[in-house]
Amino acid sequence: MSKTPRPSRWGIRRHGKAFLSVGLISAIGILASVGFQVLTSRSLGPEAFGLLAAFMAIVGIASTGSSALQNSVAVGAARAAHSPEKAISGSKKWDASLIEAVCLGGAGTIIVLLFAQPLATLLNTGLEAVVLAAATIFPAFLFSRSLGILQGSGRSRSVAGWTSGGQAFRLILIVIVIGLSLGAISMLFAVFLSTLAITIGSGIQSARTHLKPEGVAFSRDTIIVLLLVIAFSWLTNIEVVLVRGGTSELESGSFAAAAVLTKTIFIVPGMMSVYLLPRFVSSQHDNKTSNRGVLVSVGLIFTGGVGAFLGLLLLAGPITLVLFGKGYGLTVEYLPWLALAYLPWAMSQGLLIRLTAITSRSALVVFIIAAVIEWVGAQMVLPDVFGMIWLLGILGSSVLACLVIIHFASLNKKKVTEV
Repeated sequence: MSKTPRPSRWGIRRHGKAFLSVGLISAIGILASVGFQVLTSRSLGPEAFGLLAAFMAIVGIASTGSSALQNSVAVGAARAAHSPEKAISGSKKWDASLIEAVCLGGAGTIIVLLFAQPLATLLNTGLEAVVLAAATIFPAFLFSRSLGILQGSGRSRSVAGWTSGGQAFRLILIVIVIGLSLGAISMLFAVFLSTLAITIGSGIQSARTHLKPEGVAFSRDTIIVLLLVIAFSWLTNIEVVLVRGGTSELESGSFAAAAVLTKTIFIVPGMMSVYLLPRFVSSQHDNKTSNRGVLVSVGLIFTGGVGAFLGLLLLAGPITLVLFGKGYGLTVEYLPWLALAYLPWAMSQGLLIRLTAITSRSALVVFIIAAVIEWVGAQMVLPDVFGMIWLLGILGSSVLACLVIIHFASLNKKKVTEV
C-alpha cells in the first residue's frame, strides 16, 4: 500500500522554489548593476564620473523614500487582497497609494529643483545633473507604487523582474551611449529613460491586477511603515557619514570601501521581503505560520552572515586587491569585523519584514532610540574606527534583541493589529 507523501512541515520545498526563482531573477539585476558601475567608471574620467556619481547620489537619497512607499503600498495591497470587501472600488482612479506617490514624488522633485544651485555647488557638479535627477524622482515613486501593488498581490517574481529588467535595460542603454561616444550627460539621460520605461511597464501590469490598496492617504499605518523603513535605512547608512566626519580621509575611505562590500549581506533580507511581506500580512492572525516564517528567514540570514564573516576572515586581502586595488590596507583589517558587526542588523531586517506587516509602533520607538545612541556613541568613540565597529555590533545586537521581544510579544496577543 503506497503512502501519500506528507508535505514538509516547514513548507521548505514550496517556498524554497519560489524564493529561489526570485533570487535568480534578482541576481541578473545585481550583475547588471555591477556592469553599469564598471563600464561607467572605466569609460569616463574621474571628473566626468563625478558628474554621474553626483546624479546617482541625489537619486539614491530619494530612493529611500520610494522604497518606504513600496513597503507601505505592499502592506495595504496585501490587506486588500485578503479582505476584498475593504478594497477600494476598481473604478476609482485616485486611490490612497497613488495620492501618496504623486505627493511624495512631486515634493521630492520640487525640492531638488528649488535647491538645484546649492546642490550643484555642494556636490561639485553641473545644474544639468541636478535637473535630470529631479526629473527621475517622480517616476521612481510611481514605479515603487506599482511594485508595491504587485508585491502585495503576491507577484514576487514580477517585482524582481521589473527591478532587474530596469537595471538590465539601463546597462544596454549605457553600452549604446559608450559605443556612440555620447558622453556623461547622455548617460544621465539613459538612467532617466530606463526609469521612465519600467515605470510605464510596471504601471500597466499593476493596473491589470484591479487591486486598490485599502486605507486613506497618509494614514497612521502608512506613516508608521514609511518611518520604519526610513529609520532603519538611516541606522544602517549614517555610520559612513559619521566616520567620514570623525576620522582622516584614509581611514574614512577605507571604512567606506569595507562598508560597501560587507553590506551585500543585506541583499538576502531585501529579497526575502519581496516574497514574505505579503504573506506575513495574510497570516498575521496565524501565530504558528508567522513565527515559522520569521525563524526560517532569520536563520538563513544568520547562516549567510556567518559564511560571509568566515570568508572575509580568510580572503579579505585578495578580495580587496581585486575590487579596490592597492592602497586599501586598512580595508582588509576592517572587512571581517565589519561583516560581523552588520550581521545583527541584517537579522533585524529579517524580523522587520513581519513587524512592517503588523505596522509595529514599538519597533519604530526602538529605531528612534537607537539612532540617538548611534549618533552620541559615534561622537564618543571616533576617531577610533574599531571602536565604531564595536559600537555598531553592540547596538545592532541590542536592536535585534528588542525586535525579538516585540515579535514574541505580538504572538501572545490573540488578534494582532499592532504592537
